[in-house]
Amino acid sequence: MVDRNIGAVPVLRRNAGGVFSERDLMRRVVVEGHDPARTRVGDVMTVDPLTVSPHEDMETCASSCVGTASGICSSVKPVKLKGMVSMRDILLHDLSEKDDEVRMMRAYIHSVP
Repeated sequence: MVDRNIGAVPVLRRNAGGVFSERDLMRRVVVEGHDPARTRVGDVMTVDPLTVSPHEDMETCASSCVGTASGICSSVKPVKLKGMVSMRDILLHDLSEKDDEVRMMRAYIHSVP
């Protein structure tokens, strides 16, 4: 995770799964004094994370992710992981949309006599 600058990874099992995040590492391994070399990911991961449809809009996904333990939503189809969306992803998307709105407003203001 450190080498790839990733804050969380999916953990896939046959019928269930989870997410292992930096937050899980800190709260469930480091703070509790467990040996990271001997601790199994399955024992400390966030089980049954919030999931959304890949067709869900960003606003709904954002409101769903707020307050989750990991701040991460998984985008799934029954038993098949399609991707992961973090609050960072949502905020960057929102920022990009706001930037476009500002550009359009400035263009409008400058074009009005």
